[in-house]
Amino acid sequence: MTNNEDVEVKHYCPFKNICTKWTFAVIELLANYGKLNFNALQKLLSKEGRITSRALSETLKKLINAGLIERKIMGDKPPLAVYGLTSFGIQFRTKLYPLIQWFDYSKTYRLG
Repeated sequence: MTNNEDVEVKHYCPFKNICTKWTFAVIELLANYGKLNFNALQKLLSKEGRITSRALSETLKKLINAGLIERKIMGDKPPLAVYGLTSFGIQFRTKLYPLIQWFDYSKTYRLG
């Protein structure tokens, strides 16, 4: 390739279909706490900043559609929906965790 050739660069982000502001926080909470219901997730996420019900619902739907988390109904009176990582979600988090650690480390050097 020479410097004069036009190069078509396609932007591809493997996270584009799952990313919201809260995606990685939800994955980390489910990895640490196991199964959580909607209200418990919202309460824990509120420690990171205010999260609306709509934002949490949108994040959960994206993660379910990606196969990273699952929603199960527990009990019947009243039924309670709980969320947890799938085996694929556990694998994803295992691969992602070193990157998150690196980003936290890189903040020291103003990269993040």
